[in-house]
Amino acid sequence: MSSLDNIVKKILLDAENEKKDILSDAEEIQEKNLIRSSNESKDEVENIMERAKRQGEQIKEKKVSAATLRSRDIKLAAKQEVVDKVLDRVVETLENMDDQKYLEYLEKSLGSLSLDSKDEVRVQKDKLDVVKNANLKYNISDETVNSGFSILKGNILYNNDFKSLVESRKDDFELEIVKSLF
Repeated sequence: MSSLDNIVKKILLDAENEKKDILSDAEEIQEKNLIRSSNESKDEVENIMERAKRQGEQIKEKKVSAATLRSRDIKLAAKQEVVDKVLDRVVETLENMDDQKYLEYLEKSLGSLSLDSKDEVRVQKDKLDVVKNANLKYNISDETVNSGFSILKGNILYNNDFKSLVESRKDDFELEIVKSLF
């Protein structure tokens, strides 16, 4: 049985060696898997950190952009308020011009129109007596307007109210005001 014992020993020895090889291979595979998992984890952490950094930068850019827009809107609103006050002051100045300037304005404005004796000219209430006393060649009505003047030609009323005139040229005036003030 010695040869049988030798065969059994040989088989056991071979089995032991194969077990060592299998364990060694398993440990090697386990080590490789751990290294690969560690590298993947590091890569994933780096990717997450990079995404977080990009998102942080995007959020910062959006906040700065929003603040810039708000600031611009506030500046524009302030400028618009100044322009509106200037235009209101222009209308107020026109409405309160002295009698002589009003007569000159009225004569110049009416002089460029072809009016007949039936057409009525309506003037500011506070200027009615001055205009009537000026003996202009126009049919001055006893009806008055708040500012400027108006003309009733047949059934059509032409409004030359100062506020309306300024409003109709508001874009041009705003441009000039902005150029001179800002």
